[in-house]
Amino acid sequence: MNEFPFRRPQRPCLGANAGLRGWVLCLILSVSAVWGLPDTRLRVAVNDFEVNGLSASEGRILVDRLNSELLKTNVFVVVERADMESILREQGFQESGACNTSTCQVQIGQLLGVDRLIAGQIGRLGELVTLNVRVLHVGTGQILYTATQDTRGSLDEILQHSIADLAQKIAVQSRFGNVNASLDPVGDLYVESNPSGAVVELDDKAVQGVTPLTLRGIPNGLHRLSLRLDSLQGFEVVVVQPGDLLKVKLDLQSGLGSIKIFSEPLGAQVWVDGVLVGVSPVKLDSVRAGTHQLRLQKEGYMPDTSLVRVDMGGLATVNSTLQSAGQLQINVVPSKASVYFNDSPIAFSPGTFNFHAGLLRYRVAAPDYEPFEDSISIQIDTLQSRQVVLHDLFAALSVTSKPVGCKVFVDGYYKGVTPIRLKRLTGGSHRVELKLSGYDSLVQNRTLIVGRTDSLNVTLTHNVAALFVESTPAGAEVLLDQTLVGQTPFELGDVVPGSHRLGLQLEGWRDTSETMIFYRDSLTEWSVDMRQGPNLERQKILREKKVLRILGGVLMAGGSIVAAYYDHRVTHDNRAVEEAASSYDQANSTEAVAIAHTDYKNALDDSHHDSYKRSLGGLSVFLGLVSFGLSFAL
Repeated sequence: MNEFPFRRPQRPCLGANAGLRGWVLCLILSVSAVWGLPDTRLRVAVNDFEVNGLSASEGRILVDRLNSELLKTNVFVVVERADMESILREQGFQESGACNTSTCQVQIGQLLGVDRLIAGQIGRLGELVTLNVRVLHVGTGQILYTATQDTRGSLDEILQHSIADLAQKIAVQSRFGNVNASLDPVGDLYVESNPSGAVVELDDKAVQGVTPLTLRGIPNGLHRLSLRLDSLQGFEVVVVQPGDLLKVKLDLQSGLGSIKIFSEPLGAQVWVDGVLVGVSPVKLDSVRAGTHQLRLQKEGYMPDTSLVRVDMGGLATVNSTLQSAGQLQINVVPSKASVYFNDSPIAFSPGTFNFHAGLLRYRVAAPDYEPFEDSISIQIDTLQSRQVVLHDLFAALSVTSKPVGCKVFVDGYYKGVTPIRLKRLTGGSHRVELKLSGYDSLVQNRTLIVGRTDSLNVTLTHNVAALFVESTPAGAEVLLDQTLVGQTPFELGDVVPGSHRLGLQLEGWRDTSETMIFYRDSLTEWSVDMRQGPNLERQKILREKKVLRILGGVLMAGGSIVAAYYDHRVTHDNRAVEEAASSYDQANSTEAVAIAHTDYKNALDDSHHDSYKRSLGGLSVFLGLVSFGLSFAL
């Protein structure tokens, strides 16, 4: 079984669900099989793809794999790359640059004698690889079909999945037309495996359950089916037809193989998919089936990178000849810099590198430093060394202070607290200011030079006043700006200069307060002979409580009386409303009806007015309760 065989729905040609296209196709296939009609496969050629972000050799490998997968579909006769090149040389075809236009590609297709020409682009952006393909009708120059396949991962994933899926898409379109264009968008899929119990993945997404398993509501079109059971695995690309049940049975095979690796010279490090696995010569067993990236490297030689295909249960052999290289050792100050070669975006850390002979350009860069660029002639079997010292793009300033913890401002912008080293400052004059509570601010203008670190070490001047308070009698509470700070006699040595409000309080003595001005580096003394007597502030509070309680009592009493009176009135009014309504119902003349209606309206108005007045009485009671609460809160 091929790794990605193309499976169509297994159903009778003339089944109940067969459409007109299915009837005609089955009839053609049946007659072709019986009478041996001529081969109807399309003759195609695959032109070299435009490659971005990958090497030219990797692009050729992907195109060759597409040739192979197209041939497996049994829909095409594929012209091999070697035959294409031979025919084009014989025909004297010449084209300067890449053949990317439809005119050029049609010309190639006509020289090769094919029905269709396949061209496109392969691009890598980070981990995402995009394949864009177009199928060109050589006779008319019309683009018949375009397809895009995105894969996130290694080249192994691209070769194993994306290329095969892309080939199946092209084959299905060429043989069946657009299988996705249907009013009925889904079908069903029944999956069996030998042995059973395999985990199922559809389009690389896990499906709940194990084989045998029925998957319902599968979107019509191409799907990649993957089965795994321990070290066994199976793959197949299937086409789900609208409204159909497709049955698939896969024989699982060992998913492991082996690789033998030889090199000239011996002793090269062997890396498989970025993992060091040994030194050549070496045989690797239990390698996962699929495509792997192989890298051999040895000191003094150019590394050799290639892709190796491992079949299930198979043995792949790799023979690598390493080419002698010239070496370049780059040492950089600062060591955190990155090194780039020949305009490549790939960054390397400083160290020793192997290169082919020839002119090499290199660039060294680091954040906050001016980049350095140069070139060197690489010579085989020769170690050359370069010492690179990068120059700062900015100036720096180191700030220390006594005491520490001063706020630092540069050109009015806050930068932090001392001690601090400020980086990324531009060269030239800057205004540096240090601030700390209780100290005089300090301002200096500093001229900074790019690539240098300037130092600023300052001592701030203490900026405080002192206070001494005594009272007769002693023990009075001292308040500074309405904040309790101690009891007399009291001394405070770190008062901020300026105006402050001082106060003294002592039970049984009258409160005393005064506003005083404090001067820097001076002692302010306040001596008070307190007067015996009631605390006027306390008496004021007691008077306010008494007023609130009296007011609350009056409001509660008056409100209760009003509420009770009008509650009685509302009851009487409601009774009058009922009597007026009864009279209105019993009235037997126009005059009696008018009188009854007037009485009913008057009684209803009285009821509404009395209800409102009863509510005012309730509000008065509530306000009285609030007054009582405030009297206790003070």
